Amino acid sequence: MEHNNDADINRWIAERMASLTPGNEFRPNTLWALARLRSQRGASIRHERLWTWMAPMALAAFLCLLALPVPRAAAQRSLNSLYAALRQSAPEQGRPEYAGKQLVRPAAYREWIYLSSGLGMEYNAAAGDRENFTNVFVPQWAYREFLASGKWPDKTMFALESRSSQTKGSINKSGHFQSDLAGLAVEVKDETRFADKWAYFNFGSDKKMADAMSGPADACWSCHNDNGAVEHTFVQFYPTLKPVALKFGTYRAQAD
Repeated sequence: MEHNNDADINRWIAERMASLTPGNEFRPNTLWALARLRSQRGASIRHERLWTWMAPMALAAFLCLLALPVPRAAAQRSLNSLYAALRQSAPEQGRPEYAGKQLVRPAAYREWIYLSSGLGMEYNAAAGDRENFTNVFVPQWAYREFLASGKWPDKTMFALESRSSQTKGSINKSGHFQSDLAGLAVEVKDETRFADKWAYFNFGSDKKMADAMSGPADACWSCHNDNGAVEHTFVQFYPTLKPVALKFGTYRAQAD
């Protein structure tokens, strides 16, 4: 059969049936097979016709529902619930992982969103110490949520990487560039784990786990609490995020 239209199929079936004599031993099975072919072809045609008019009607009905205030809101809630369920079933990287009371060092923090760098911004550095670079990273999922709300969601992590500074290397004669890792500190917002919401961990250059230094008695907690532009974070030093916080009204002007 080279054609799929009904006329060609019916003609082909009639030719096969006419070629069989009444006493032919293959006639019963052939008749059954041809009848089944005709039946399946008819069902396929009905199915195609049904979807031909049902699919556009279903789409039109769905669009009409979205255009109405109440069903549209309900549809949006359903989509939000589905999105949340998908996020829980496939959690993104960059969320705190604990071993007992200790935080596990985030190994892939350099794959997060880079926020900013500073030079000599280690606030408690002693006079005469060599100035280090500090690089700040935040997970992609938390960064996206901040862009949408101007707030940091629960389970947000900040990685503060400290690297030695060098000068007069290779073709550089007067500027400064980064070199060896000097230390890693991590800030975590975990409202279900810490009574003060935010906690601070010092991993040094090679520690795999660290205890929390949380609470008002901790110098890091107090400094961030008193001077952070958005909650416990120094958004005043992150040039790409400061306009976002100002837009949403979450920026503390006294932090400037």
